[in-house]
Amino acid sequence: MDRARPVDAHRDHSRRRRAEEPGMPAKRVLEEIRDLSHTGSLNPLHQYVGQGRLEGDRIMRSPRRVATWTATRPENLPDKTRAPAR
Repeated sequence: MDRARPVDAHRDHSRRRRAEEPGMPAKRVLEEIRDLSHTGSLNPLHQYVGQGRLEGDRIMRSPRRVATWTATRPENLPDKTRAPAR
């Protein structure tokens, strides 16, 4: 599971605004959440949006974890990781 990021505290507001205006740039979202006490920079927000974490509840897996999945035979994977590895 991914660790919490400062942007997560403003996820609901950011999602609502992106739903209202789907093409809204990350920079504008950042300006709005800064008014709500966010102190982070644009780069983590840009990554957050690029990973799809803002649009949905999709959890991105780390490259290391994906590499482990692809190098492991499916029958040797734990049950909880078999479905995402397909």
